[in-house]
Amino acid sequence: MAAHEQFGAVEGGYRLVNAAGLCLDTSTGAAAGTPLTHWSCDNSQEQVFTLAAHNGGTAIVSRKTGLCLDASSGTAVLQAVC
Repeated sequence: MAAHEQFGAVEGGYRLVNAAGLCLDTSTGAAAGTPLTHWSCDNSQEQVFTLAAHNGGTAIVSRKTGLCLDASSGTAVLQAVC
């Protein structure tokens, strides 16, 4: 997650908003390996994320897909099995 991403509390979790005011969104698909995109914030479930304990740390989980966010590629945030 980039330093300019911000968490904002919404019903059922959080949304991630970038410096341009766009929300991180899972609407491109619900499969592991699918990249996330930024879209206009619309309070849809595709833009809501929760925090969960995972491997001794904390994971960011899509409320819509149930998949974790994975930024390990260094180029894109992907959805991954938690």
